[in-house]
Amino acid sequence: MRSARLLRFLNLSIAALLVAFLVVAWWYGWRPLPETSGTIKAPVSAEARIVRDALGVPHIEAATIEDAIFLQGFATAEDRMWQMDALRRLAGGELAEVIGKRALEADEEARRLRMQRMAELHERSLPPEDRKIMAAYARGVNYYLETHHDRLPLEFALLNYDPRPWTIKDSLLAALQMHRNLTTSWKEDWAKRGLLLAAKTPEDKAKVDLLYPPRAGWEPQPGSNAWAIGGARTASGKPILANDPHLEFSAPSTWHMVHLKAPGLNVIGVALPGIPAVVIGHNEKIAWGVTNLHFDVQDLYEERFEQSTGRYQFQGRIEQASVERETIGVKGDKPVTVPVFVTRHGPVIVTEGPKVFTLRWAAGEAGTFQFPFLDLNSASNWEEFRAALRRFPGPGQNFVYADTSGNIGYQATGLLPIRQGFNGSVPLDGASGTQEWKGFIPFDSLPSTYNPAAGRIVTANQNPFPPDYGYEVGGNFAAPYRAKQIGALLDAKPKGWTPEGMLSIQKDVYSGFLLFLAQQAISAAARTDSKNSSVLAAVDVLKKWHGQMEKDL
Repeated sequence: MRSARLLRFLNLSIAALLVAFLVVAWWYGWRPLPETSGTIKAPVSAEARIVRDALGVPHIEAATIEDAIFLQGFATAEDRMWQMDALRRLAGGELAEVIGKRALEADEEARRLRMQRMAELHERSLPPEDRKIMAAYARGVNYYLETHHDRLPLEFALLNYDPRPWTIKDSLLAALQMHRNLTTSWKEDWAKRGLLLAAKTPEDKAKVDLLYPPRAGWEPQPGSNAWAIGGARTASGKPILANDPHLEFSAPSTWHMVHLKAPGLNVIGVALPGIPAVVIGHNEKIAWGVTNLHFDVQDLYEERFEQSTGRYQFQGRIEQASVERETIGVKGDKPVTVPVFVTRHGPVIVTEGPKVFTLRWAAGEAGTFQFPFLDLNSASNWEEFRAALRRFPGPGQNFVYADTSGNIGYQATGLLPIRQGFNGSVPLDGASGTQEWKGFIPFDSLPSTYNPAAGRIVTANQNPFPPDYGYEVGGNFAAPYRAKQIGALLDAKPKGWTPEGMLSIQKDVYSGFLLFLAQQAISAAARTDSKNSSVLAAVDVLKKWHGQMEKDL
C-alpha cells in the first residue's frame, strides 16, 4: 500500500513538473514568436499586409514606401529584437549595463572609438529623406515594443530588463558597427609597428614586410565572392549574378531576409537587423551583390601630446584636445567613467608610456553619412544604380550588378582617403602635418566597369585598383587565388550557364594558395633528402593532393 502511494506521488510530481515545463516553454519560447495570422491595428496610412512564407520570411505589401519600412521595422523586431538591442549596445558601449563587468572592456573600446558620438554627429547631418525613412523604421520597431512588452524574447527575461525605444541613432549605431567590423585595420598597423621596433637588421625588417606586406593583395586569406555573367553566356539568355558574402558566424544570422512591396518599390533580399531597406538583393529590373573592398580607411597618428593637459603639437603650433567623459553603467556595480581626449585626427586610442596615438577613421568624418539603400532598392538601370551608390559612405564595397536588359557591371564604393606619399600601414607623424588626408577619392575615379568584353565580372576581395591608378592604394586585400579560380571555372564553360551551375562554383573549395604551399613543402623535403618515415608519408599525401579542401581528400 505504501509503495503504491509513493508511486502515485512520483507520477503526479512528474506530471506537475511536465506541465510546469510546458507552461514555461509556451510562455517564454512559443508566445514571443511572430504572429502569422489575424489582424492588428497599426499607425499606417492604409491597409497593409505581412505574409510569412514557409521559411518564415516576411513579405510586406503596403500602400506607401514609408508604411512598408514601418512594417519592416515591426517584422524585424518580431524576429530579431534581442539581436538588435545587443547590436546597438555593443556599438554604443552599453553591454555592461545589462551583462555586468565582463562586458566592460568591450564597452570601453566602443567609447574610445566614439561610436555613440559619431552616430549623434551623423544624425544631425542626415538628409531629410533619409531621416524620414529611418524614422519610419524606428516607429515600426517601437510599435512592436509597445504591443509586445509582455511577451518579449527570453533573453530580456533572463537578464531582467526591458529594451528602451528604438531611435534613428540606434540604426546609425548598427550601421557603424558593420563599418567597424569591415574596416578595422589600426590593430594590424599597431602590430606591424611593434615588430618593426623589435627588428634588429634589414633582414628582420624584410621578414616583417613579408608578414605585413604593403597591401599588394597577395597575402593569403579567405574572402567573400560575387560574380556576374552576361546573357550571351547563359542558357536563358539573361545575365546571372551570384553572391556569397562571408561574415563571422553568428546565431541568429547577420542577415535578415525580407520582401518589400509598395508603389515604386518591389525588392527582395537581405537586410541588416536595425537598418531599413534591403542591402543585397533584386527588384523587378536589377540585381546586385557585394563583397568587402578592404581599402584602408583608418590611420594611427603618433602625437606629441601632453597627457596632463591634453595639449599637442601640429605644424609648429600648440592645439588643445577636447575631453569627453564617457560614463558606463555596470550591472551590479558602480558606473565607470572613461575620459577620452579628441584631437584633430580623432580620439586617443592607445597610450604607451609617454607616447600617445590617435585614430582617424573615415566613418567619423562629419557630414559624410547618407543612406542610399532605398534609392538602390528602387533603381531600374545602371545609371540609377550608380547614382544611388554615389551617396554610399561605406564601408567600402565591391558592388556587382546585373539587369533584365542583359547588362552587367561593377562599381567600387565608399569614402576612400586620399594619401599622398604615404600608405598608412604604420603609425604616422601627427605633429608634422605632412601626412594628412587630402579628402576622399572622387566617386567617378573609383574602379568601375560595364559590360566588359569577357562577358563576366568577378570579385573575391582582391585588389581592384590597376597598377597605374592615380591615387595611393592601401588596404588589406585578399589574395587573387579565389578570384582566379572563379574566373577559370566560368571560362571553362563559354556558354550555357544556369543558376545551378553558379551554385557549383559557390561550393567549390579549391585552394590555389594551399596547393602552392604543398608544392613548396614537397620541394623543401626533397632538398633535405629526409629519410624520416613521417616526412616521407606526408610528402606522399601531398603529391596526391590536387588542392581541393574536402575533408576526405
